[in-house]
Amino acid sequence: MKNRTIRKRLLLFLGLITVTFLCACSPQSHNCEEPEIYKTYDLTADGDTVYFNAYDKVWSHQPGDKEPTELAQFRGLFFNTPHGVYCFDEYCADNNTPDLYQVQGNELIPVGNLPEEARRLTILDVVDGVIYWSSMDTIWTEKGEDLVPTYRTDCATGETTVLFAAPDIQRPERMADGKLWFTAKGGIFQYYDLETGETVTYCNAFWSYLAEPYTVFYYEDFILCYCIQYAVNEAGTYGVTGYCYYRLDYGSSQPVFLSDYTWHSNRPWLLDNTLYFPGYGEGDIYLVALDAQTGQLTQLTQERFIPEELAVTRRGFYYTENYDLYCYDYATEKIIRLVDKQE
Repeated sequence: MKNRTIRKRLLLFLGLITVTFLCACSPQSHNCEEPEIYKTYDLTADGDTVYFNAYDKVWSHQPGDKEPTELAQFRGLFFNTPHGVYCFDEYCADNNTPDLYQVQGNELIPVGNLPEEARRLTILDVVDGVIYWSSMDTIWTEKGEDLVPTYRTDCATGETTVLFAAPDIQRPERMADGKLWFTAKGGIFQYYDLETGETVTYCNAFWSYLAEPYTVFYYEDFILCYCIQYAVNEAGTYGVTGYCYYRLDYGSSQPVFLSDYTWHSNRPWLLDNTLYFPGYGEGDIYLVALDAQTGQLTQLTQERFIPEELAVTRRGFYYTENYDLYCYDYATEKIIRLVDKQE
């Protein structure tokens, strides 16, 4: 009798496991892998709409909306490209299910599938059904080098080819006009021409002053460089006196000083030729707007502002603080909390 009871409990337990597995592999979730717990929202915006992740789902929101709109039941990675915003389902394990989508309003339009090595990636652009992307994983060469590849995937044929492979510091950050733009070792700015297969240097002026190798931010019309300011101290040696932003137009060798009003080296948000980032003001930190052409600076917030993530729309801005997601509406001048800590 005792053995029969144990057998029933065991069968019930196995049945529960089976039901749980089938639910986790349902088409609505698009994946059969256990998602990790994330604290980041991967904020991005396009026009008046912001997109983000929360609770392993993709959402959208506009200032003035009461609640966010659920777009998909998977965790996505967002990429702003020259041809729009794209969302990648990083846990999709089904080769017959699209894992890359173009974001259009509140719709996710299927684009195609990427190979297994695309689990950790950066989408550079999508042109005429061809996906250009850079892997975060390295490939080993016969010379004993670890190189970071950039790929081309044709959605029609499913064929994937390597376009360019270089050391990690030279991972392409932007694609435009048939060129892969990147920063080489020593702060030298270069591009790889996809048509000729040549690597071209177009600026190598004083970029040893870059704060870090990755404090170079590539935008549609220019490159923003976060640099260290040096001066001779009393001991007769160079010392750091502060930090500043320089703008470098593509193909130009003449960087333009923008501002020394900076606080940290996170990527500023660009909208309508204006850069948004936390900056100093009267001994505290506020959200500021910097004109990328004139260098004119405007302080936007009156209260202390230290976001972990930031995205700006024409009707308001979104930010995270202590893992909570907030929206500031320009029309009402009010801040609302959209999502609390994902715990």
